[in-house]
Amino acid sequence: MSKIVKEGVAGERQLNYYKRQKPEEGEALKMKSIKTKLLLFIVLMISIPLAISGFFATRIAESVLKVKINDSNQAALSVLNKYVSSFKKDTESVLDILSQSRVISDYDEKTVPDEAVLKKLEEAKKAMPDAMNVYFATPSKKMILYPPQDLGDYDPTERPWYKDAVNAKGEPVWTKPYQDFVSKIPEITIAKAVFDSSGNLKGVVGIDITLEQLSKNIASINIGKTGYLYILTKDGTVIVHPKKDMLFTSIYKYDFGKK
Repeated sequence: MSKIVKEGVAGERQLNYYKRQKPEEGEALKMKSIKTKLLLFIVLMISIPLAISGFFATRIAESVLKVKINDSNQAALSVLNKYVSSFKKDTESVLDILSQSRVISDYDEKTVPDEAVLKKLEEAKKAMPDAMNVYFATPSKKMILYPPQDLGDYDPTERPWYKDAVNAKGEPVWTKPYQDFVSKIPEITIAKAVFDSSGNLKGVVGIDITLEQLSKNIASINIGKTGYLYILTKDGTVIVHPKKDMLFTSIYKYDFGKK
């Protein structure tokens, strides 16, 4: 009997112990949940401002980078414009001096030997190292060329550079890119008609410039580390490009060219 009472009392105490423990465990869980929510709130309070500031910082960095790239491009284009203007001016100056030389302006097949004309053409070639050919063509279809080459039955009076120069009445003309008659190398020509004091056509002087040589001259102008410049004609023909296979091709072959 005494044993049973003792066991009953012990069981009641253990039950009371568990009753006291359960509310404490609930409080612990409740506190844990509050801590988790508080931690999540703190994380959000830190992350959201960081995300917003990071977004705007990125936008500002992109804007600054675009400005720097644009400034760099404009500087390179300015150098290119100066080079092209200088190249055009120098080439036209050499051609003008050649056209005004007495050997050319007073040329007569009966009185002026071809050797005298050839010497003047050689002088012009030396003054214009980038030139591939320098020549003088007469209305009688005679072609005096430096360096000397065998042109066969070549008729200069039928060539676009000759016709354009005659129509320009003494003003220099630049041709569209075309393939050289002998070498088949892509080139452009600057030509000028020569008239005597009476307005009679004496002939046309011309200078050939290869597109490859133009590209080499401009290749030194860099855009950043890997960028480069290229030049197109009004109809989209590539006349300057660091890649040889791009020369004398149409930009409209490519999607970016169409755009």
